[in-house]
Amino acid sequence: MPKQQIIGATNKTVNDFIKDQNVDELARSQEEFLVKSYNKTKAKTFFHKLGNSLGLVVVTLPLAGLLAAIGGVVLTYAGNEGVATLGLVLKGMGQTVLSNMGLLFMLAIIIGFTGNKGMAVYAGLLAYIAFVAFSIPFIRWNGGDINGTKFSIWFWHDLEKSTQLTSVLGLGTGAVSELGGKEYLVHNSWQGLESLNTGVLGGICLGFIYVWTYNRFKDLKLPTAFAFFEGEKFVALLNIVLAPIVASTFIIVWPAVNYGLGYIGIGLSYLPFGLDSLLYGFVTRLLLPFEAHPAFYGPLWWTSAGGQLGANEYKIVGAAVARIYGGLAPGVGQELNFYAHDVTNYLNGIKLSDGTTLYDFIKNTIGVNGTGSNGFEAIRQQLYDGIIQAFRDSNKTITDAQNAQLNDLFTQAYSSINWTIVGDQFMTMELVNNNPYFDLRDAWAVNLKVTRFISGGYANDLLIIPTVGMAMWSTLDKEARKKKFGYYMGAVVTCVGLGITEPIEFLFAFSAPLIFFGFYAPFFGLFFGAANLFQVRLGSTFSQGLLDFVVNGIIPTATRKHEAVAQTNIYIPFILGLIGAAVAFPLFRWIFIKFEFAAPGSKAAEQGIGVSTSKYQRIKEDYDGLVLYFGGLENISDVEPKDKGQVIVTVKSPELVVNNAFTQDKLNQTLQKDHKYTIDVVSNQGIEYLEMIEGIVKMRNDDLERQVYLKNLKKSFKELIKTTRDKKDQAAAQTLRTKINENIKVFKAKLVHAEKINKINAHWEFKEDQLLNTSEIDKLKYKHTVKMWALSHQQERQIAKADYQMALKLASDKDEKATLKSDYQKQLDGLKPQKELMKKEKAAFKTKLKALQKEKKTEYKKQRALAKQEAAKTKKIKTSKTKKK
Repeated sequence: MPKQQIIGATNKTVNDFIKDQNVDELARSQEEFLVKSYNKTKAKTFFHKLGNSLGLVVVTLPLAGLLAAIGGVVLTYAGNEGVATLGLVLKGMGQTVLSNMGLLFMLAIIIGFTGNKGMAVYAGLLAYIAFVAFSIPFIRWNGGDINGTKFSIWFWHDLEKSTQLTSVLGLGTGAVSELGGKEYLVHNSWQGLESLNTGVLGGICLGFIYVWTYNRFKDLKLPTAFAFFEGEKFVALLNIVLAPIVASTFIIVWPAVNYGLGYIGIGLSYLPFGLDSLLYGFVTRLLLPFEAHPAFYGPLWWTSAGGQLGANEYKIVGAAVARIYGGLAPGVGQELNFYAHDVTNYLNGIKLSDGTTLYDFIKNTIGVNGTGSNGFEAIRQQLYDGIIQAFRDSNKTITDAQNAQLNDLFTQAYSSINWTIVGDQFMTMELVNNNPYFDLRDAWAVNLKVTRFISGGYANDLLIIPTVGMAMWSTLDKEARKKKFGYYMGAVVTCVGLGITEPIEFLFAFSAPLIFFGFYAPFFGLFFGAANLFQVRLGSTFSQGLLDFVVNGIIPTATRKHEAVAQTNIYIPFILGLIGAAVAFPLFRWIFIKFEFAAPGSKAAEQGIGVSTSKYQRIKEDYDGLVLYFGGLENISDVEPKDKGQVIVTVKSPELVVNNAFTQDKLNQTLQKDHKYTIDVVSNQGIEYLEMIEGIVKMRNDDLERQVYLKNLKKSFKELIKTTRDKKDQAAAQTLRTKINENIKVFKAKLVHAEKINKINAHWEFKEDQLLNTSEIDKLKYKHTVKMWALSHQQERQIAKADYQMALKLASDKDEKATLKSDYQKQLDGLKPQKELMKKEKAAFKTKLKALQKEKKTEYKKQRALAKQEAAKTKKIKTSKTKKK
């Protein structure tokens, strides 16, 4: 292709794509804002897939945790070898799942993002094995001591075993149970392979890497001689070949990631008075409607961002000594400085005969980074004897009962704990569920508040959220309350019994976002923080419903060896829940009425009045129903509207098409032939929804077309450069390369600019559509808000910024850039908010609003008086008829 043709094609394609990306060109109705938010749709789809993928693993945690917990209990009370073996088997079955979470999350990501393709999972598993096998030989133990606490790998030196290594493809711990003087050991092969600690987050990253390789190369065609290895088979081979590269990248990056997550965990631990838990509860509720909350709570539950045992091991032992012999335990809100002040001062007051303080003895014996997965047993006796000797050398009175309690703690708890565990949920399972001899107060005494991101859910799930649901139900009229009681009660029972809150929360999360995000989410977070403040220490493997409360609350409390209730504070969630419920019912009932929320089942909802049935919400619900009917946007390949209310929709997989409520209301007869569905649309509104999907499919195809175009364009450029080089005209080749790169730069800059402008316009139109409603007050608010936007010039300023950024990218020298910056600043000066006019508009709006509210209140009183008169009249007629009879 000649050079001029290339340049012309580039410019032509830029204009074509800009036109195609213009959302106004795609809009076929006033409600087309859903098409305009295409990028938001893609993001939501991603988080939806991510949430579903993580859910595959989360759903297995209850059974794994239950098996590990039951196995721990059986081991504790085993009376013979057979019972002990049963306990080890049960504990091993559960612990094996929990110790390989990184692998499980990787496979879950692959399943979720490749459409459950078996070959993708197989290729990912092969790659994981190769990944582990590559990294292990590079581990070098400091001093050649394989049982040491520090190691090196490549340029990383003196890394801590407790935080940077973990056991994979095995149980990951050396569980030991003493019975009648005998030890029943889990076979060594259960301990797995000691490899780089990538954890859950690393497993998710690996999953996305292997998803990319599968989607990129699954349809690859090879020459006939190698046809056997093409397609999905090639992906499996490629993943093995890429494993050294991926593993090398992780060796370079991941130690730093582990350090970063650890610092996040340490930073969160310094937030006082349960503020960390409050923020956790608040943010998870904010993300729940978008199904993005697993991405937030995952690092806190399963990585060192949620805390780490190893770095706190010597502190926990010191806190236990101070509690057993000195009676020291933190009160409400005292955890932050309790160890640094109370525990440290107490331990420094006890010394060995050589002058070494008990604090230094414990710290030096264990080490600042802990003993690793099963290293405590090697120092147990030395540590125990030294502690007892220190009290004797300091002439402190100690009792046999105290010594026995410390000995039980060392032999039954600390020796079997995997001190490399990180993450709030994993630490909870290890300490709360699996170790009845461990005293939970010792972890909190060192400000490692295990369960802080879990316990707060019990008060909310068992009492507060069900109360919010019943407050919503109470706003219905008398007839609707009777009719919908079973519907609401079913959601309440699900919430209380299983801790599944979505049936209640989704009743108003989308239909009344102001109530959900502005009132409900902060209220939820407040009681999450309160559980932390009042030291509730209960675990969870799935949710915080009644079932989890029994398995992770009642059973661990009942099996604890010392002051069980004081350790878990199992009764406090009910106190907090009752207080929260007492406040929530009147508060949320008032909020629902104040904001005219039309609860599902009310006459207002059925008539299309109120927040829950706004124009925006009705469109969104119908649009979602239509998308679901066709098996999701990704399943729709083409939409072709025909005359006389007919539309032909082509899908990729007909088996994904499902019937739902939308098809009953909006679509009539549907005829299927192969992958094509010919649909008779009942209403014009139905046609608009199908046109919305046509617009989104077109935009998606444009994205793919643009990628293919760029790929082919670069290929043509390379061919031209090669041809020029073959003619031995290096100067011409370099000139052509420069011109080509400039054309690509212009192309990309203009394309990015077009997309930015369309996003800005779509954003403001989207916001405007959300304001639309039916009442006079809503219309007034709508007009006022739109006018305030215009006076603030926010949209114009955003467009000016996009123009400036594109021009800046295309500028050739500093002087031109300086001129652009000066012009841009002048433009911004001319678009400053018109504050005086905004102030007048706001005052006028308040006056009009008060008048409308007063008029509405008067009308309400009038209607209520008429209703009372009508009721009295009806009652009088009934009384008269009764007397006549």
